Amino acid sequence: NYFKASIRIHESMGALKALALALNNFGVLQWYLGQNKEAKAYFDRALQLYKEIGSTDGEMTGKHNLGLVQWRLGRFEDAIELCDTVLESHRRKRIERSLVRLLRNMGEIYVDLGKHEEALEYLREADVLSRAFSATIDEIHANCNTALCYLQMGRLERALEHSEQALEILQEQEHKVCLPLAWYVRFRVLHEAGEQESAKIALENAHGALTALSSKIDDLDLRSSYLNNVPLNRDILTQYGGSLDAFELSEEQCYEILRRWRWPKQNSCTYCDCSQVRIHGHVSNSFEKRYLCTACNKTFGDRTQTVFANSNLPITKLFRSVLIVSSLNEKKSAKKAIAEKLGIHSRTANNLYNKLEKNWESDAGLVRLAEMIKESC
Repeated sequence: NYFKASIRIHESMGALKALALALNNFGVLQWYLGQNKEAKAYFDRALQLYKEIGSTDGEMTGKHNLGLVQWRLGRFEDAIELCDTVLESHRRKRIERSLVRLLRNMGEIYVDLGKHEEALEYLREADVLSRAFSATIDEIHANCNTALCYLQMGRLERALEHSEQALEILQEQEHKVCLPLAWYVRFRVLHEAGEQESAKIALENAHGALTALSSKIDDLDLRSSYLNNVPLNRDILTQYGGSLDAFELSEEQCYEILRRWRWPKQNSCTYCDCSQVRIHGHVSNSFEKRYLCTACNKTFGDRTQTVFANSNLPITKLFRSVLIVSSLNEKKSAKKAIAEKLGIHSRTANNLYNKLEKNWESDAGLVRLAEMIKESC
């Protein structure tokens, strides 16, 4: 509300530089809450104003933030192109503090793409600069994502080292906003290392930290967006169990079922149906795999061009909704059950039900998927 009031005041005064800053900051808040389309709209408007007033630094900030939106939307090439432009400018002008955040974000993008060497190069530089400028939040993020990178590479000792280092920094410098990430990364690493009891404690800590942060958001729609649209947050809820009652399948198990459902015999390209595909990283903080087709050179994920594509809900909730639709024939009852059992807004439940219903009869595969889920439960 303060940001909206600030934007109105600056617009009425014609204070373009202050207006651009307010638009940009409000966009950051929207992005943080998982409102990606809204964030992009504010970033686009701020960037246009920065160009009009000739603020190169402002223009670079706008492009950096737009890169983050493209990354969140899975448009990695666009994100990298924008960030590369900003990186060149920051290095030339020696804008160190902005450079730290940018390097950290670029490392995170390359981790998601599965390009480990590039990711480590950016994250190492971000870590060094963050310590030099006491940018502890960036240092925590750099260590967390370095841990995830080493985890993907199968180097568990290094992953454990960096996840522990992130938590040590948090003990010295309390940054509550970083707690869910640090504890969730620690959970991922410990789980992979086979230390299940310690992993369970780490996940409980991640969930507790997330609950404490989300409780400060009074607006229920915004709170729902924050929990379900921000990849890290929904992954924590998914692993913890969220509001899925007796549904015990983990995110990892759900994606394994999804892959067996989509490709019973052999993985093939979503676009050209060629079988010449290889793993191309993971979606951010998720067990969803991405693939590269060496024939048409296009990338796709486990969800691409399925009924679950473009949904911000975690795969566990989507699978739960399939079970609800398969067991409840009455439309009104199914919609209500989806909203209540999944803990989501009624509008989201309606949209999800309508999408499933539309594809249920035309796509017999959904019936088969429901059976596969039931068997696994």
